[in-house]
Amino acid sequence: MNFRAHWTAMTPQAELMRGNGGGAIVNTSSIGSRRANPALPAYGAMKRALNSITETAAVTWASDGIPVNGITPAGTVTQMMQTWEEASPGIIERATASIPLGRMAEPREVAEVAAWLLSDRASMVTGAIVPVHGGAGA
Repeated sequence: MNFRAHWTAMTPQAELMRGNGGGAIVNTSSIGSRRANPALPAYGAMKRALNSITETAAVTWASDGIPVNGITPAGTVTQMMQTWEEASPGIIERATASIPLGRMAEPREVAEVAAWLLSDRASMVTGAIVPVHGGAGA
């Protein structure tokens, strides 16, 4: 899904949130938005654009009380990673080797960060692009 689709989806969400007294939005980007990857240049560029759109939405809707943030996971145990592994054997091993914690994230670990950003506990956070990468981007 590219950044245009995110903007198209967020705009009516923000309108509904305005009418219902608020809400929050979290977009899922990728660590690929933060570092070069010659194997996936278009993917990285689209995710970098998503980060920019997320920050723009945060500023646009801040006065409406709608925080907008993003998360940038690194390797996560998902079907997408398995598909990439089938297409390029060894990609999971290489991805894991680049993560200082020594393992890929479980989906629930990424979801916990998103849940926090969606909660009232993160009420002063907007426009943040939060890494969830086990140290891979440090």
